[in-house]
Amino acid sequence: MKFDEVEKNLKELRIRNYHRVWEPFMRKYKCDYVCELGVFKGDNFFPMISHNPRIAVAVDTWNNDGVHSKRDASYSREELGSQYEYFKRAVDSLPFVQIIREDTAKAAIQFPDNYFDFVYIDADHSTEACYQDLVNWYPKVKPGRFLVGHDYRRSFGVVDAVNKFIKENKLKLIFMPPSTWAVIKK
Repeated sequence: MKFDEVEKNLKELRIRNYHRVWEPFMRKYKCDYVCELGVFKGDNFFPMISHNPRIAVAVDTWNNDGVHSKRDASYSREELGSQYEYFKRAVDSLPFVQIIREDTAKAAIQFPDNYFDFVYIDADHSTEACYQDLVNWYPKVKPGRFLVGHDYRRSFGVVDAVNKFIKENKLKLIFMPPSTWAVIKK
């Protein structure tokens, strides 16, 4: 797999309703084991799994723990409970979807290394938490496969976390405007 080709394919993905249309990429690269951290209502998750992968894992706490860098902080416990119930109903007919209502670090230990073809990170946006997600989930991605994430922009700690991780692991960044980043696991 050539880096330039993957980069071109990722950058050519259309955006519809503020989210990428992942299906062409997922099909072309046979992303059969996928995971998203920070699922929220599933606005990115559903386009990400429209190709019907073998396994699709949705990780989110759906819990307001008061941490501002998580999107959940702006919702009440009741609203988050409703979002979780909505999401559960929405995936009820999709037997390949596994929901993990847990912290991303605790969810990571449930999977062996080199398991996923595609992991999408959109959970806690603080530098420390995002960096920890990178450290915890990068090993879960198969070599030559994809670790991708959202909100690579200065208003979040994601930029610093991703840049530090990329430098430490000698990876190449693929930036997809307006704010998506990707790396290919070595």
